[in-house]
Amino acid sequence: GRDQPAGPENHNIYIQRGVTGLVIRDSLIARGSSHGVQARNGGDIIGNVFWRNAIDMVWGNEGKRSSEPPVIGGISGNVVLESTDIASSAVRRWGFQLMNGLDFDLVGNVFASPTGYSDSRAILMSDNNPSTNAGVVKGNAVDGYETALRIGADDVRDTGLLVE
Repeated sequence: GRDQPAGPENHNIYIQRGVTGLVIRDSLIARGSSHGVQARNGGDIIGNVFWRNAIDMVWGNEGKRSSEPPVIGGISGNVVLESTDIASSAVRRWGFQLMNGLDFDLVGNVFASPTGYSDSRAILMSDNNPSTNAGVVKGNAVDGYETALRIGADDVRDTGLLVE
């Protein structure tokens, strides 16, 4: 948390690749100087309050390895409040970043009141291979962020992603 110097390597909860069956439920995840949660292999993230993290959650990883299980899970009923920066030179204000999700539901989450508007992003979907994104983004509420949903620069029309 914030008792440590702010920096991009300081996370409140870090779950390494290869971990399966992760469930984080009904928790307060607050003041991570970088990530509130980094769940490299996905999992179920349900009913939590994320408060004042620079990056509230990274779910998935930057490149699935063939030896790893698929990145799957559900992200629902969470509340994200006052996303902040790592430092003035490291602007973040990101809610949830999903990477290489092979089967996921991002449903019924609330994102509100980042500490600044410029460059704030509620939901980011990025990976090295957008064709691996297959999931549902539905019923999420966003207020105060510059970008509600950002999908990487690649064309995602044929990826199985449903945004309602």
